Amino acid sequence: MKGLRLTAGYCAWWGHIASDDAHVLKILWDAGAVFYARTTEPQSMMHLETHSNLYGVTVCPYNTNLSAGGSSGGEGALLAMRGSCLGIGTDVGGKNFDLPRFFLASCIQFFTSCIIQPWAPAEEPNVIKDF
Repeated sequence: MKGLRLTAGYCAWWGHIASDDAHVLKILWDAGAVFYARTTEPQSMMHLETHSNLYGVTVCPYNTNLSAGGSSGGEGALLAMRGSCLGIGTDVGGKNFDLPRFFLASCIQFFTSCIIQPWAPAEEPNVIKDF
């Protein structure tokens, strides 16, 4: 998100500031979304639990002795405690959303790149028609 830090959980990247919004954020802004929270992420964003030297350990909101999973544990914990109705992200290894879902007893919906493209198309597709 433009103007906010891009750390990927690395202390050395604390000063990195986004110069523009991600394409998916632009789509959501245009649709009227209100962004009010950012969640934690582990260092390099690919760990089995959500822990970083920047923000500490993200825990399960139902039992703080348990992990929220990773690497989307911060988002999973926010959704599990009903702090948000929607979370967005990517899934590189196939388990980035599954682990928080299992750890936090929540559900997920995967969309393909045909619905929200990671690049800006020459013209906006008609999602229903093109799907």
